[in-house]
Amino acid sequence: MLTISFCNNGPTIPSDVLPHILEPFYTTKPSGSGLGLWVCYNLVQKYGGALNVRNLASDRGVAFDVTLPVVR
Repeated sequence: MLTISFCNNGPTIPSDVLPHILEPFYTTKPSGSGLGLWVCYNLVQKYGGALNVRNLASDRGVAFDVTLPVVR
């Protein structure tokens, strides 16, 4: 498996929102569809991988970890 982490140094995701962020149609944006992360999550799963979202320590930002199988 190979894991790639995409991190930012912006605000963290509130603890009440974090468990729902990969659910379809869940959004905190007034004009959002709530499908962007859900589509990414499903594509990664389709190829045998995993997508995880976590707040970085000390409120330093957010990390999206994409894990996919390595094909030889």
